[in-house]
Amino acid sequence: MRGETYISAEELRYYPPYLVLQHSRFDFVRTRCAKKYEFTTPLTIFGGEAMGTILGCFFSLLCFAIALAIYGYYSLAVMTIAKKKGFPNAWLAFVPIANFWLMVQIAKKPTYWVILCFFCIPLILIWMDLAEIMGRPRNWGILAIVVVGAGMIAWGTWKPDLSVIRGVHPTPPTPPPAR
Repeated sequence: MRGETYISAEELRYYPPYLVLQHSRFDFVRTRCAKKYEFTTPLTIFGGEAMGTILGCFFSLLCFAIALAIYGYYSLAVMTIAKKKGFPNAWLAFVPIANFWLMVQIAKKPTYWVILCFFCIPLILIWMDLAEIMGRPRNWGILAIVVVGAGMIAWGTWKPDLSVIRGVHPTPPTPPPAR
């Protein structure tokens, strides 16, 4: 039968309870005594929820893969910093809580800062200290919020012009002697 049909409450008694809220051979009963629809699209052969489930799983796996890649990048940056500073257990950068402990040890902060690392502001302060320890500008620690900042601190190069920082300007070249 094509089109809309109605199910009476008396007919609904003979449906099993799980079919009242789910599907029954391309038919879907929304509520008691509601309209009965016949589905015609191929996506609804599985009950209409299949595509949502497939897309939900796909995007969940995609988000998990992106989060794992970002975690790996941060861990590799912390491991590089630890190796450059001579810490023997640089591999701790890949262990979830131990990487905070390693960052606190490199930044020479008290051990209770490991707990504070679960909040944003102390973690930024630690990244600022790590940037300073690595010889980078302290402001680069703020960039660690963005994924690129950790790599800039670990692998970046920065050669400051100390004469500008100290306020000493280089002397201009002397003109050649007049003839």
